[in-house]
Amino acid sequence: MSKQLPGVWKKICKFFRKRNVLIATAFVLFLLLAAVLDRFVFHIVLKAPEEPSSSSVSSSSSSSSSSSSSESRELTEAEMLPGSGNLENSPYVDDSVFDGIAEYNAVNSDVKAWLTVDGTNINYPVVQFTDNSTYMSLGYDGNYSYNGVILADYEDRLGNASQLSHNTVIYGHNWTNYSADPKIGDPSDEMFAQLTAFQHLDFAQENLFIHFTTQEQSMTFKIFAAFYTEDTFPYYYPNLNTDEMMEMVASARERSEHDYDVLVDENDKLISLSTCTRRFGSTDRQRFVVMGRLLRQEEKATPYEVTANPDPVRPNL
Repeated sequence: MSKQLPGVWKKICKFFRKRNVLIATAFVLFLLLAAVLDRFVFHIVLKAPEEPSSSSVSSSSSSSSSSSSSESRELTEAEMLPGSGNLENSPYVDDSVFDGIAEYNAVNSDVKAWLTVDGTNINYPVVQFTDNSTYMSLGYDGNYSYNGVILADYEDRLGNASQLSHNTVIYGHNWTNYSADPKIGDPSDEMFAQLTAFQHLDFAQENLFIHFTTQEQSMTFKIFAAFYTEDTFPYYYPNLNTDEMMEMVASARERSEHDYDVLVDENDKLISLSTCTRRFGSTDRQRFVVMGRLLRQEEKATPYEVTANPDPVRPNL
């Protein structure tokens, strides 16, 4: 047995010597494969992510907080509308106005909106009917009224800012403040009687905004003209085309008692408040009109310059 052992060992060694190249090659391939598995399987696929240190968490949190605070919030759908009258842009957002419209509408379904004018007692529901004559001597309850109501033109398109006519036209009586020198702030004035106070420069400089609320939205308008005109001047058409509207705006500025530092272009929505006057005699063909332009998206209701117009165009009566 002991004599046979060296012979067996020699055979084994001879076997491995013949195959040493193959074995060495296989061993190298094995090592390479192990390295690949170690790197891509264990370290990438199976290895759990490291817990961040407290300092990195603090830094990340601080960075995120700083980033979010520096970025402005997204606007809501309502705030995306032109002249949205949101709290940041307009001082006139009052849910009680919507309640007021609803209360009047429950009694008279012709009540569609609410109008408030800075510096005046004009703070009324707005009626709209199928014509402009029926409510000339009717009140909000549908009964006879000497003072009538605040009336939106029957062709006005009401709704939210995007749905409004190019020119929302609104009428109101003036039985008490139609002289050449209108009073300011007489508590006996009703409807649009205090509108003529905008003839006075100091009053116009202090009172710059008109607030119009429909059942859908509260909106603010910047006044850009206050003028006397004959009743043939076409300020009372709600749905003018672009060229007609811009021609009307240019003429309104020429007639205005004051020069308002307010830009108006073909994309703007306007409001025109119209009432009677007798400044230029007894004829009933003369009107006093205050016009405003809808507050633009993200534009703030802040003061702007109003100066005297040295040579306003007077009514052709």
